[in-house]
Amino acid sequence: MKILLNVILIADVFPPSKVIDGSYPESTKLYTKALEENPNNRKANYNLGTSLFKSAELLRLGKVAMPPGSKITPDSMAKLIYDQAAQNFAVVANSVSNKDTLHNAWHNIGNCYLKKKDYQQAVTAYKKALKSKSKSMAFFINFNQ
Repeated sequence: MKILLNVILIADVFPPSKVIDGSYPESTKLYTKALEENPNNRKANYNLGTSLFKSAELLRLGKVAMPPGSKITPDSMAKLIYDQAAQNFAVVANSVSNKDTLHNAWHNIGNCYLKKKDYQQAVTAYKKALKSKSKSMAFFINFNQ
């Protein structure tokens, strides 16, 4: 919950006019509000994860500035945001049976870990994505372990 509060604060610090590639902080606030009303809303969880991921990318790439006097580096803040995005994608991955959605959720979790340079977790998530998509890929992964 603490990370989510930090992310909400980030959305307040970075108004859409300061975001070059889109209004991800604004959408982050809207999806967060939607989840307050219905925490099990898979679509809102997935979309919030996407919005957080993109916001972390903008921060990491220097397309938005850290607040003046911030005691945390942009890279460290981006890692916290990637963590929150992965949590939102995990809510979806653990609650759907649709293979395409399941694949996309695990793939996005892998992307979050990859950006954090947590390669082992990224590989684990990518394997789950592949296993959810194709029986032949699942065989390939199991065969090569």
